[in-house]
Amino acid sequence: METYPIPDSLPEPEGFASGASFDPVSAAALADAADPSVDLDGDGAFDTVTWSSPSALVVATDLDADGSTDRLTAIADDGEFGVWEFHREPDGTPRWLRVDAGRLGVE
Repeated sequence: METYPIPDSLPEPEGFASGASFDPVSAAALADAADPSVDLDGDGAFDTVTWSSPSALVVATDLDADGSTDRLTAIADDGEFGVWEFHREPDGTPRWLRVDAGRLGVE
């Protein structure tokens, strides 16, 4: 799966492309408290939690099998989506970076 990083020269966007709110910190905490039920990468180990809310479907994946969510994908009921990845800055500061956003469907 390809991601399209947002250039560092742009300000960090919030939420979906339209600016609707999404909190990756809270979403990751919810996912980390649940038992994974999907093996997204096909290695035989469950690594992904999915859930839906009245306004979105969320897919949370532990990419490195350390027990913590590393990647979040949220698809809003209007087709907008956002993808966030967990990173640590060189000084150790944790950060969720949105790496992709857009709209599913025909425009």
